[in-house]
Amino acid sequence: MAVLVLLAMVAIPFACSYMLTRKWNMPNHFWRFGWSLFALCFGLFVLYYSWNNDWKNVKKGIDLNGGTILHYQIMDVTNVDSNELASALKRRIDPDGMANVTIRTLGVNKDQIEMIVPDTDESQVDMLKQKIGKIGSLEFRITADRMDDNDVITLVNEDEDKVYGADKTKPLAWWVPVQVGNEDNFGGLENVGSEAGYVTRFIKSNRDENGTVIDAKKPVMEVLVVSDEYNVEGKYLSNASSGMDEQGRPVVQFSFNADGARRMGRLTGENSPVRDERFNGGVHTRQLGIILDGCIVSAPSIQSAISDNGQITGIKTHEEVQLLVDVLKAGRLPATLSPEPISEMTTGAQLGADTIQRAQYAMFISVLLVMGIMLYYYRFSGVVAVFSLLLLVLLTFAFMVAFNAAFTLPGLAGFVLTIGMVVDANILIYERIREETEEGNSVAIAVRNGFGKALTAIIDSNITTALVGVILFMIGTEEIRGFAIILLVGIAISMFSIIYVGRGIFDAAIKLGYLKQIRMRRVFKKTNIPFMSYAKTTLTLGWMAIALCVVLVIARTNGVAGASSLLDIDFLGGLNVQVLFTEAQEGEDAIRAKLHEQNKERFSDVVVTDVTLKTDEAEGFLKKRYSIITPLPKHEAVEGEDATSETTRGINEFKEALNEAFPGEIATRKIEFEILTPAAPVAEPAPAPAVEPAPAEHKSTL
Repeated sequence: MAVLVLLAMVAIPFACSYMLTRKWNMPNHFWRFGWSLFALCFGLFVLYYSWNNDWKNVKKGIDLNGGTILHYQIMDVTNVDSNELASALKRRIDPDGMANVTIRTLGVNKDQIEMIVPDTDESQVDMLKQKIGKIGSLEFRITADRMDDNDVITLVNEDEDKVYGADKTKPLAWWVPVQVGNEDNFGGLENVGSEAGYVTRFIKSNRDENGTVIDAKKPVMEVLVVSDEYNVEGKYLSNASSGMDEQGRPVVQFSFNADGARRMGRLTGENSPVRDERFNGGVHTRQLGIILDGCIVSAPSIQSAISDNGQITGIKTHEEVQLLVDVLKAGRLPATLSPEPISEMTTGAQLGADTIQRAQYAMFISVLLVMGIMLYYYRFSGVVAVFSLLLLVLLTFAFMVAFNAAFTLPGLAGFVLTIGMVVDANILIYERIREETEEGNSVAIAVRNGFGKALTAIIDSNITTALVGVILFMIGTEEIRGFAIILLVGIAISMFSIIYVGRGIFDAAIKLGYLKQIRMRRVFKKTNIPFMSYAKTTLTLGWMAIALCVVLVIARTNGVAGASSLLDIDFLGGLNVQVLFTEAQEGEDAIRAKLHEQNKERFSDVVVTDVTLKTDEAEGFLKKRYSIITPLPKHEAVEGEDATSETTRGINEFKEALNEAFPGEIATRKIEFEILTPAAPVAEPAPAPAVEPAPAEHKSTL
């Protein structure tokens, strides 16, 4: 059905374009009209589909709609850079930044990872958990067989996991557990220990005295693999993708870089089939074991030397294949996380309902005002400008929905900026057209020259803005990336809607005789201002203004004379506290207002969001649990005081201010604070210790 809809969406616009260009005798405009109609149909279809589905396919970011918060424990934090781990998780979970997943480290020791996922369904959260739970390690080993490795097999001790030679230094072979569900790839549980190309055994710890499997979710079989000098691992992969084998089963296709291809070529070349009459068919083949995250998945026969390409078979579903592809593309994680999240909760919109509503009203009113002014001032040309603007809105919305990108407030800010650029481009074109008509040129020539002469300036401004957008996307955090994505998409669509579609409307109107004269309003009469005569004065004033701005930036950055900081919590870090109130609160804005009233300077950049644990509804805690994030105040340096003591002092001050703002209203026995470190390009703020205020009934944990 979807294919038929897509074909109709393409065929109908171009069929209409063919008929119109023939009827209007405009054959050179076939492609222009065709693509313009297709863009309009595509945008309207996505809009109708979204409306018909109650906007469920429109994804909003954490700041607009809330989402799910997952906390994971880093299993071994001693030798791990937690920021590097957060960056690796970001590459795996949200490589292009369009999903708007926030990942940051928590705690003084940075021994936890927090992930904030925009509002999504449970199946997508489960898939995310699976991606997180995989290390992403991949290695290739030859499985032991009783023909070539009999000397190693004789050394096998049932109570040991590795087989050593006489020197007891380097293992000759070791047991690898079989991934749950893949036992049939190695002869099945009923053939454990057989000589059919594999040496297998049961895992004793997962079987009771009667031989019954204790936990079906854990491996029950192991395969013996032998050591080699090549150590072909996943770090040598250059690409991974999903595909199908000859039987139509899902597989992971991979390719190696030069070093990996050399290693794999030698490993498989040395274990290629050899003539041996003792085997069926007279050929002895070896098996190449594929080990993912410490478990062997399959061991296909080596038919010939493999160098730069191969397949991973034995995977049951297409979803598992795609999951593995994403994991392998992102690379191995530098550390493991707890198998399950230590905390899972939902959060409301970070901006608060009132703030979001005011922002929506502001955007809606500004767009209406822009369209009204353009219609009033440029008349027919204003109609074309409004159509271009509406097409920009429609196609930007369709793009975000089609690619499942999340709408965020910074992204909407980028969209508003794009609207301004569209209006600016239209003004450049129309003022050029005005100049051409005032010189006595015909309407057709004025339109052609107006678009042609303004094109260079429009492209120049769009390219420079696009370069900034690319840089922001490459090095920015999730919020900045949301801004950059919509900005880049808006620039591309605006060029299409203004220059391509807008020019087509003018040409059609001229051809059909609807546009015989171009009329525009004028605020000022013809001007003749000698701008260059004021060059020295303006340059002097400009340099003075720049110098003053530099001084103000330095003053605010260093907090000179009590000036508020130029940088907010995203750059400076701060405290993250989760509070449980005795009574339901009126909302985030009400809490924020009380904090401002208590200490406007202390809570000038506070973020308040409601959070909900799975048990909150049953316990009657809805609208009582909130997360409060605020910058950590600066203190005068105290001799002999370390960073931890300074942090503790800041936490105590925050605790006092919080209790003063809500006297007797906090129901927590313990408020846990987390230090938010300045945001890195990919891994955001980090958080820390616990301070106990007056005892009460319940405990709040972040």
